[in-house]
Amino acid sequence: MKNAIFIFIILELFLYSCTKKKEAPAVYDIQIIKTKEIILEESDRNYTFAREQLVEIDGSNVLVIIANSEKLSFYDLDNGAKIREIPADQERILKSFKYINKDSIFLFYDVYYYSREYEMRNPGMFQLIDYDGNLKQVYKYNIDTVELKNRNLDIKTILPPSQKADNIPVVGSNTFFSTYFGQIGDVGTKEFMENRLPFLMRYNIPEQKFYLSKHNSFPYIEEGIYYPTSWSDVHYSISGNNLPLVRYNYSSDIFEWDYENDEIITYSLKSRLIDSVMPMAKPSMYYNNNLEHIYSGTYYDPYRELYFSCVYYNDEFYDCTGGLWNIIIANKDFEYLGELYCNKNWPCFYTKNDVLDIHPKNDSVIQVDYLKLVKTKRNYNDFIDSCRNDLEIRKQKISDITKGFDTDENYIIKFLNSRKKITNENYRVVTFYIADGCMGCNEAVYTEIAGNKEALEKNPFYLIVTGNSIGEAYGELGKYNLQDFKNLVIDSTGIIRRLTKYDGLRNPRLTIVENNSVVHDSIYTAFDIESVLIPKMLKGLNYIEHNGIIYEIIY
Repeated sequence: MKNAIFIFIILELFLYSCTKKKEAPAVYDIQIIKTKEIILEESDRNYTFAREQLVEIDGSNVLVIIANSEKLSFYDLDNGAKIREIPADQERILKSFKYINKDSIFLFYDVYYYSREYEMRNPGMFQLIDYDGNLKQVYKYNIDTVELKNRNLDIKTILPPSQKADNIPVVGSNTFFSTYFGQIGDVGTKEFMENRLPFLMRYNIPEQKFYLSKHNSFPYIEEGIYYPTSWSDVHYSISGNNLPLVRYNYSSDIFEWDYENDEIITYSLKSRLIDSVMPMAKPSMYYNNNLEHIYSGTYYDPYRELYFSCVYYNDEFYDCTGGLWNIIIANKDFEYLGELYCNKNWPCFYTKNDVLDIHPKNDSVIQVDYLKLVKTKRNYNDFIDSCRNDLEIRKQKISDITKGFDTDENYIIKFLNSRKKITNENYRVVTFYIADGCMGCNEAVYTEIAGNKEALEKNPFYLIVTGNSIGEAYGELGKYNLQDFKNLVIDSTGIIRRLTKYDGLRNPRLTIVENNSVVHDSIYTAFDIESVLIPKMLKGLNYIEHNGIIYEIIY
């Protein structure tokens, strides 16, 4: 009889779980309840955005930032006062940190400062300090070699470790690291498929030892399916189950790592606004002008037991200057609840009472917005349709902007001729990509042009600045007193920027026309700015001196 009752109870629970209805998707909005500002001390103004941490210290909410890549600065969130700073290792570049409590603050330094070989011989990348700044531990690089041998992996491929999360993911006595340091091989290539890397690696802090997952990174990838392996390919966080959580930029699935049993738990969390993230036609390190949209970070709010997972829309394809996002909302079981749209990247700062968006207002002020998530009564299907329609409109605007320039002709010259009446058969054009190129490279070329401004204006020499607005362009040019350059053309809608499909940083570009034909058109790497671009730019121009050489006019 007891057995029959027990079976009946189990059956009832099973039937209840099967018939339990999931919450219907809804339309959400966010409201800014209040805003406050934190005025940074002058020595903190060069701080690392998106590496902040909000912690509780002595009953107060405290914002901890990395300042000048060399120290941690602590600001009381309620009164805005700075309460402490802790100098980091002055011989290294501080990249990330994790405040646990006053006795345990983990620091992670940039390995680029040293060679990888040096770092392996002299570990110092991963350290532990306390609230008084005392160095408590420098962690070693011991690793479980069994999985290395099983997978025929070279230890140099795995170590020193890579840290690609905003803050060091620490769970209990473990922390977690990516298994690839840099460009190991483009995703989807034959080389990549033959050298699959482990999903993640776990570092046992008391043991000071790494353990590798037996599972592969980048699931669902086959040879010929290409996605980039730049910084934005994988996003790490900690789940509500206190386990590592991984979101790949191409996948609507999210992967949770049960590291104790080395099992991958897969959850589907797909945006209703997009279809698949389509792969690229060929391998590339750079995703900016190739992928229309990507899945981005996923954050868990433990107080409201909600996940927020971001989708980013590339402004190369969508008219969305300043950023366009939608945020997928899910409950603690990863069940889809709805989405936010046209919001910037979702804030990931949570307290018992508030959701906070913390971001720089300018170089000396951090703005703190206190938010409220609101479930509206709008019709969900109508909302989704309206969002999709808006995306199509934004996409069409970009198509209209670039229409007529995306041809077999050189679009630099075609664009220039659409803005200026050019009568010369021979001329030079230098193009700058605001915020898209190598900043030091831009500065070197801007400085050279500014130093020879009067002479260049007497020659058929044209300067194009391509960006998102006239104000942005004039702000850039004003630094070098070039805002009134005679043959200046501003591409305020970013036509050239969007048409440039270059597998690399868009550094300054030099285009040379002779006899009405383009004889040279190249984007240069940082190594070639001084030795190649600038001499080619100045060659043949009268009264111009560079490195002691006077260039003669040939026009």
